[in-house]
Amino acid sequence: MPKIKLIVEGGSMKPGPAIAQQLGPMGVNLGKVISDVNTATSGFKGLKVPVELDVNPKTKGYSIEVLSPQK
Repeated sequence: MPKIKLIVEGGSMKPGPAIAQQLGPMGVNLGKVISDVNTATSGFKGLKVPVELDVNPKTKGYSIEVLSPQK
């Protein structure tokens, strides 16, 4: 599964061209990914949070791993 590494603002990820270019070709629901990332990072509001998405293009499934926030 391809890993997509992102740095998002905790609880405030927004759609943008970078993430759309990476997820779009895989057919993953971008709105759901953003919503799930925002939920997963909601405890880190105001911080930049590294997030790794493991995407399975066959099933359109994904997992979100939240790493330690950067100050």
